Amino acid sequence: LREPLQFYRRVSDLWASAVPDDLTRVLVDPDDRPLRLARGWPLMDPPRFADTDLSRSAETWRRLLALMRTRNPALAAAADAVDAAFGTGARCAQSLAGMLGHQTVPPLPPTVPPDFTGYLVRLALRPSLIPLLVPLGDVFSDRAWNRPVCPLCGFPPGLAEELEHGRRLCCSFCPAAWSYTVKGCPFCGNSAEQHLACAIEEVEPGYHVAICTRCKGYLKTVHAHEVGREVDPSLEDLVTVPLDHAAQHEGYLPPTAAVASAFGIRDDPTG
Repeated sequence: LREPLQFYRRVSDLWASAVPDDLTRVLVDPDDRPLRLARGWPLMDPPRFADTDLSRSAETWRRLLALMRTRNPALAAAADAVDAAFGTGARCAQSLAGMLGHQTVPPLPPTVPPDFTGYLVRLALRPSLIPLLVPLGDVFSDRAWNRPVCPLCGFPPGLAEELEHGRRLCCSFCPAAWSYTVKGCPFCGNSAEQHLACAIEEVEPGYHVAICTRCKGYLKTVHAHEVGREVDPSLEDLVTVPLDHAAQHEGYLPPTAAVASAFGIRDDPTG
């Protein structure tokens, strides 16, 4: 785990020095938030990204691309292609806003891994998304949110933390997490035991993959008492990449694709 841990440390240092954009305008109006959550809708309104200034996130994006170029030649080539497609400065900020607001991605060559751009977006926006947890906490307590999507941004969970009673689901896009007490698949709602299992060999003690044979979704799960430390979703997601490879090799779908399949919709272009 030395290489991914070193990479995560460098990303963490980058986050610590990043200047966030003000993303409060992408949230629905304060008066509408309690009712929206009561109806099971997230607080973020993605089309509002189209008119949001993401210049500081564009600078974080530039620094991330520079970091990716140091990892290996394949990622360096992918970073160069993404850099050329999104541009720099104001053009990059506009490209990011268009991608998030209008769900349109600049054309990229097939050599760029399909999830590479979405991964970069999540890393670049994290410093700006963290402040949005405050308004979420103002209207959303520790009560269970038994939905297949994040109460803040609407993305599916990317990781679960096993708790004594239920699970804590961690968003695959933003830093939010929520309590989930329903037994069964969080993607399609299936609770039939014959369609649920814990599968895929552990790569490290304390981790497993929960699968649903009905929607073919999978969710990486961590047991904090076994890993012996506080769960850091970004770090856990990085060190458990082999579990993603194993699950997808067996034909199971990553969270975004699993939700899309369960609801009969297309995948989100941000990955």
